[in-house]
Amino acid sequence: MGIKFRSIRSVLTLVVAALGLGGCPYSLSPDWKPGPPLPFCAFGRSYALVIDPTIPLPTGPDAVAREGDYILANDQAAYIIEGIGPARTYYYYPGILVDALAVENCAYAVPEQFEELGLYVGKLDLNDLPGSGLRGFHGQSIEVINDGADGGAAVVRVHGTDDIFWIAELELIRGIYQAGSVKPFSSPFGVDFYVDYILPPNSPTLRVELHLANTGATAKSLLTGASAFFGDATDVRYFYNSSGSLIEFPLFEQVPFIVSSAGNGAWAFAMERASMSVSNIAGIVAFLDSNQFGSPLTLAPAGQEGDTAHVTYYFSVGKTDHHSAVAPLLAANPSPQAGNTVVLRPVTGRVFDTDDDSPLSGARVEFQEQNLDGEWVFYDGFISKPDGTFAGRIPDRGHKRRVYASLDGRPGYISPTFFLGDTTGISQGETASVILGNTADFPIGLGPGGAIIYDIRDQFDRSLPCKILLWQDGAVVERIYFTSGYGL
Repeated sequence: MGIKFRSIRSVLTLVVAALGLGGCPYSLSPDWKPGPPLPFCAFGRSYALVIDPTIPLPTGPDAVAREGDYILANDQAAYIIEGIGPARTYYYYPGILVDALAVENCAYAVPEQFEELGLYVGKLDLNDLPGSGLRGFHGQSIEVINDGADGGAAVVRVHGTDDIFWIAELELIRGIYQAGSVKPFSSPFGVDFYVDYILPPNSPTLRVELHLANTGATAKSLLTGASAFFGDATDVRYFYNSSGSLIEFPLFEQVPFIVSSAGNGAWAFAMERASMSVSNIAGIVAFLDSNQFGSPLTLAPAGQEGDTAHVTYYFSVGKTDHHSAVAPLLAANPSPQAGNTVVLRPVTGRVFDTDDDSPLSGARVEFQEQNLDGEWVFYDGFISKPDGTFAGRIPDRGHKRRVYASLDGRPGYISPTFFLGDTTGISQGETASVILGNTADFPIGLGPGGAIIYDIRDQFDRSLPCKILLWQDGAVVERIYFTSGYGL
């Protein structure tokens, strides 16, 4: 394949790659309009109902809600749980989260651009790979436990069992074969499941509680997990402290949360008091608790004390940038990682043109942290407002940070490194500055831009659709997707 390009006033390196979790440029869906208000909605209340013809359905590229599904909603968020019926998801089984979006003035505030959140139970034994497996939660009955009329949290419960999840099943068979063993199809674990989806008033964050009960006469050791299909037009980001592999699959470890944004909508997921790892299994973004690899959930024989267990996950939505979903997620779940409580510190900033000081709207501002592998990795992110400003409370772990900012058509900005007031991570001789005081303020100037002309062809001189990664200072600063192999 040949690559032909000409750079104008550009210091970026052009790389064509086929790997990575980065998303497309933000898709603001200019033709989308908010629908009618939710008829049951009231400020400060949450509700759970079966969707009937009186309830407006979400619209957008990934909306699948229909009558007979279940909705949990309040004046900040709406979540759709797929009802019993013909499958509409890659996951295949009912009873999972299939639509999620922010609400404003009791109406859907953004187009629906989240696909689905699957739930799993598994078994991992590195000394017996053929006996390992990962099976999906198969919802079999759904009920409203609390409709929210009492002013409390709205609760929908899905009861079910474990079943073959086709993608994970086949990929594990392939991966274990490549590792030198032969794995048969998995069998039921002999466990009873139910999932509670809980939406409290005055919060856009959904709590997901997965409960397990042993139905057999012998003890069981299991692990739990989840997976997400984020919308194709969204930008998926997460911090990871180190990376490795598990049964031939990449594994990104010590992840506090994962978040995706389309610019006009955001979605974030975290576990409670876990050591979350993220893997990619045939395009599925899978979440596992690494603590369970060595210390799985242990269920005593049925009828004995300790024959049940449960884990808690959180899912939140926002109206705009990554931070709009991360902030409520961490407010509801301040301890996503075992042994640590998140400290939130206020930051503000303004993005402006270095030539005339005019404000720059739509700039992406990333707060990055250096991981154990020495890589600078996204931790939280904003989009500048029409007046160029951004503001919020971001997680501070006492580690070195920097800011990266970008706007299409302009050179990127990378700040000097700093600490946000918490000095516990500073080593002797550290040159990074320490930002003290109530609020850290970041003035960010972006210079005038340039252009890249690209022409990407195969060995037969045919133009190819492509993904282009732009690198600066050893890090990917832009991911661009083109359906045509040439352009400006």
